[in-house]
Amino acid sequence: MSPMVATSSKGLSPKTRWVLLAVVAAALLGPLAVLLHKRAPVPSHGEPVQACATLASSKTATFQELINCSQLLIDQHHEMQSLPLLERAAEMQPQSALVHNNMCVAYGLLLDRDRAVQECSTATALDPKFELARNNLRWVSQIGAGGAE
Repeated sequence: MSPMVATSSKGLSPKTRWVLLAVVAAALLGPLAVLLHKRAPVPSHGEPVQACATLASSKTATFQELINCSQLLIDQHHEMQSLPLLERAAEMQPQSALVHNNMCVAYGLLLDRDRAVQECSTATALDPKFELARNNLRWVSQIGAGGAE
């Protein structure tokens, strides 16, 4: 048995037990503290918006990166900035119901009913089982019709 391992706490004073517990805790939690200290900083509110804005002009952006960034922008109430990303994604995959649904949401939040209805109609035509697009089509159809805004 190693001299560092205690098999029983009998005979140890309460103070010694606490010191032993602190040493064990430090040994176990020390590496975790180092990892947490070195992790990437959480971006501030404006940083994702700026990063996503540059993604729209990037020639190497993937479809999924464009979709993820556009959703982040919409979630942060930057619908107008999400549209160039969604337009690029639509160029990459014109038959994607997801792209057209997200464009519908962006236009709906911008209160552009006609474009929103057009995009949701396209999304539901591409994927008739896409329930979210059908629900969004009902929502945007009511924009300007008293209370749905």
